[in-house]
Amino acid sequence: ISSGSVLTTAQIILILCRLFSTLNLGQALFNLIPCPPLDGSRIFYVFLPPKLYFGVMKYERYISLALLVLLYTGLLSTPLSWLMTRILSGMNTVVGLIPFLR
Repeated sequence: ISSGSVLTTAQIILILCRLFSTLNLGQALFNLIPCPPLDGSRIFYVFLPPKLYFGVMKYERYISLALLVLLYTGLLSTPLSWLMTRILSGMNTVVGLIPFLR
């Protein structure tokens, strides 16, 4: 889209859909991180034996603090953005297969 062109309604809807899917995918991937305050930990703990589960739960506060440090330093953004790029690329490929959306 050039800077001097007028956006059509279809282009605006397409931009909003892409933004919506990117934001939702980012939230979903972040929430699947297997750290105790996030939902990914609940999925991860299903596969742990009870002895390990209770051992990890003792350190739940420290794991949460480590997650905050990783977020603050930006060390978590690189792997999450890499994964988001790959998933969005796959989603674009699948959507590109729909004939009326080409």
